[in-house]
Amino acid sequence: MEMRKLLVLSIFGLLFLSAANLNAEQVYSYTGALFTNVEAPYTTSDRISGNITLDLPLAPSLSAVDLTNLLSDFSFTDGQQLRTPGNSTVCRFEISTDGAGNISGWSIFFREAPTPMPSMPQQTLDIMQLGDQVGTAGANVTACGDLTNLSPFAENNTPGSWTNAVIQPTDYSYTGQLFASVTPPYTTNDRITGGFTVTGPLNPYLPITDLQTFLLDFSFTDGVQTRTPANSTVCFFNAATDGTGNIIGWRIALREAPTPASGNPQQSLATTTDVDQGLSIAAGATACADVLGAFSQGQVFAGGSWSSIAIQPLQSTTYTYTGDPFTFAEAPYSIGDSINGSIRVATPLPPSLPATDFSDLLLAFSFSDGQQIRTQADSFVCSAILGTDATGNIIFWSVAFQESPLPASADAHSLGTTTTSDSAGFNMPSFSCESLAASPGASNQTGGTWMLRNLPSIPIPSLSPVGLLLLAMLLFGLAVRHQGRLSFGTHSRNKRS
Repeated sequence: MEMRKLLVLSIFGLLFLSAANLNAEQVYSYTGALFTNVEAPYTTSDRISGNITLDLPLAPSLSAVDLTNLLSDFSFTDGQQLRTPGNSTVCRFEISTDGAGNISGWSIFFREAPTPMPSMPQQTLDIMQLGDQVGTAGANVTACGDLTNLSPFAENNTPGSWTNAVIQPTDYSYTGQLFASVTPPYTTNDRITGGFTVTGPLNPYLPITDLQTFLLDFSFTDGVQTRTPANSTVCFFNAATDGTGNIIGWRIALREAPTPASGNPQQSLATTTDVDQGLSIAAGATACADVLGAFSQGQVFAGGSWSSIAIQPLQSTTYTYTGDPFTFAEAPYSIGDSINGSIRVATPLPPSLPATDFSDLLLAFSFSDGQQIRTQADSFVCSAILGTDATGNIIFWSVAFQESPLPASADAHSLGTTTTSDSAGFNMPSFSCESLAASPGASNQTGGTWMLRNLPSIPIPSLSPVGLLLLAMLLFGLAVRHQGRLSFGTHSRNKRS
């Protein structure tokens, strides 16, 4: 039955893929009104224009939601200055949406960064629902402190307009494991099941992210209670994905709403990467107060599983590493030896990926230092952190592997490479991945180079239903299922502020 379910999900996933790009960035573009009050070098032909990039389209009916920590990228210009993440402090980024998810309200303040010394010129660019304002004034002692008497400056009193990303409602379903510890009315036949709908497919390699800004609907039950938006307070709704868009880390906590009087029973349902809980607790002073005791509970210390037709098919991608020659070496190592190897991940790494832990996301790896080879079958993954540039090339890394299992009466082999050095050698640690000086060992003080090498993969053309069915069956036969873990101001120019 499980095999049949997965095959059906693969088929429907391919049908969905033929109509939508699941890894598309969600871009919102802004066009401001022309400035009406200006001081050179600004002119009345200038305006603010630019865009923001999010992981998902915004949900409908948001009210002054702070997007500062959800921005993947942004770029705005007023004809004189350009504000981007590389040269700006985001002092405010609040957005509201209407019932269709269109941006209907905004208050956005950018300041030049790094912040100049107090009183030195600092640029500001502000996009507001009542009008836009830009210019330069003496810096405050804080990055987002008040700026007064902008000169030069430009402004208008007319709202601009936004173009919006298209909402593609996408469902994710959850099946928890049976409760192992229960008190009535819960039984060991109960478990948490349910799911949620967001405004679009979750991107691959999504870090742990608060999904409330993108959440359209949810429904979860533990066999005793059912939590929906109509009867729940959302305390947490976070998720992270692997390279194919599978949810591999999550923290969802829902409480009965309206909140009962303090001390009275309040239903609570929570599912995380490591534990599921259905509870009746003593209500606290706030809706999401800490749980101090439970009247009844169903609990299991294990996470369940997620499924969605939006999960992408596997397109394995390999990156190869060539290390620089060792400049220090003890026998059996030699000067001139080096570390070389490769890693394989589910999909190509996205551009501008911040330093991300891939310890649980590696499909395979193989590294050699000339003495031993470390592979997934015989190694501990001590570190696997990767970051990319704007074109997806690996430019930051910290990768280290150690022999597994640890030898009982001999030194264990380990090797590692970082952005600035390579090292390898033998030592006798007390536990896996213990940091000890290696002897004999070898090292250098320079980072090597990474190259992208795609493994043969199956393209997804526009196929007939029969073709899609055959392709789904083939992909299903090749699929690698991976289960990961995851630890868990204002300013003014005289008349306005």
